Amino acid sequence: MNFDYITFFWKTSLRPIPLSALEGLKLSKDTKYFLSAIGLPEQVSQFLHHALEVNFYFDEKIVKRTYNGIDYCIIGDDIGTNFCISCNDDSVYSIDFNNEIPDPFCFVNSSIWQFIYCLQIFSDFQKLAKEGTGDEKELVKSMILKFKEVDFKCLVNESTWWSVIINQPY
Repeated sequence: MNFDYITFFWKTSLRPIPLSALEGLKLSKDTKYFLSAIGLPEQVSQFLHHALEVNFYFDEKIVKRTYNGIDYCIIGDDIGTNFCISCNDDSVYSIDFNNEIPDPFCFVNSSIWQFIYCLQIFSDFQKLAKEGTGDEKELVKSMILKFKEVDFKCLVNESTWWSVIINQPY
């Protein structure tokens, strides 16, 4: 799989996760490849202009936790929930392991690369909206179409993480 569109966008912000940090985690070869060869962005906030408080973990913070009988690899957070990759199907979820929020379990994307790509799309939307380039409603429609092209499941209903994000005012 070619990830040039991701590496071009994030440039030097991408930081690979050492394979040693992924040992013992039941993730697919494709997911392990993406995490260890491509990596996750270290400086997400500079691209998202503080609209999303997304933080990714590296090295020793990659841990496995179980939620409702399924193992997840915790790769980051968004202040209040953790971003986790399912060891069952490699999908990304937002999980509040402490069950402190009303919806503690939320689907994000079908894979880690689709999550990173959707972050890019959202960042582009934010940039255009901030610059006043185009009608905001049309920009949102365009962003939604792009999300669906990348991962139609990320907007399959109103309770997915991206659906909630898109419906918040910025």
